Amino acid sequence: MRAVVAEQLDRALEKGTVDAVDELAAPLPARMIGWLLGFPDEEWPRLKHWSETTIVAGGGLRYVTHEAVVAAAEYGQAVLELAAERRRCPRDDLLSLWSASPDYDDERLANDALLLLDGGAETTRTVIATAIDALIRHPDQWRLLRADPSLMEGAVEEFVRWTTPVLNMCRSATRDTVLRGTPIPRGAQVLLMYGSANRDPDIFDNPDAFDVTRKPGGHLAFGLGTHFCLGAALARLELRIFFEEWVARVREAAWADERGPRILPNAFVRGVTSFPISLRPW
Repeated sequence: MRAVVAEQLDRALEKGTVDAVDELAAPLPARMIGWLLGFPDEEWPRLKHWSETTIVAGGGLRYVTHEAVVAAAEYGQAVLELAAERRRCPRDDLLSLWSASPDYDDERLANDALLLLDGGAETTRTVIATAIDALIRHPDQWRLLRADPSLMEGAVEEFVRWTTPVLNMCRSATRDTVLRGTPIPRGAQVLLMYGSANRDPDIFDNPDAFDVTRKPGGHLAFGLGTHFCLGAALARLELRIFFEEWVARVREAAWADERGPRILPNAFVRGVTSFPISLRPW
């Protein structure tokens, strides 16, 4: 993982001006999820395309485009072809594990593989891109990380809280209850607004401030309970390694044009479609 990050940053620093999404934020999580599933490393550009094309469909029917449907079908076909190969010759990867399980038919296998790809690749890349932007906007926080590497673990939690890549999730009440005076009957759907929870002044001091020294804990960006994110540890590791290398290798960064990050218009996920930046090495 560290070698992948070092390679990406060195290439970007040599170019001087890059799209932070395409060349820095997207490749690492796409390659890691591909590796876990069992795809060859050279397939990561296709995985990146499939994830960024299908994730937008979660925002509602208006986002279920022809391109998204085609990408989901292409990815599902690639997963089933690779799973068939793994049944013949198993390896140490998830598709080998799933394809050998009696609990997995082809439909569940393709669906879970898509859930893993979108949940693992898109959310982490959004946090990387948004955190780069936050460090550019708050150079004092960048200087703190450079001066004290021990802050990085807590800073990762602040990157995730600040971004909150999944905006909301719908759940059904399992029993009649009352929440802050509002009756919620059993079976009613409740929309969880993670961005609001992660800016809750009852939980966070000065919640609208980006603060890498903030005491870790309290944010709900990874969910809670039985719905806690399966890939939280992987995401945290990717973010920590990326920004350890970023702080060590990048001296300065700035927007390459005045528009800054281009935000994905979507009701379900926060996304950055492109983000031109200029970089200077140490």
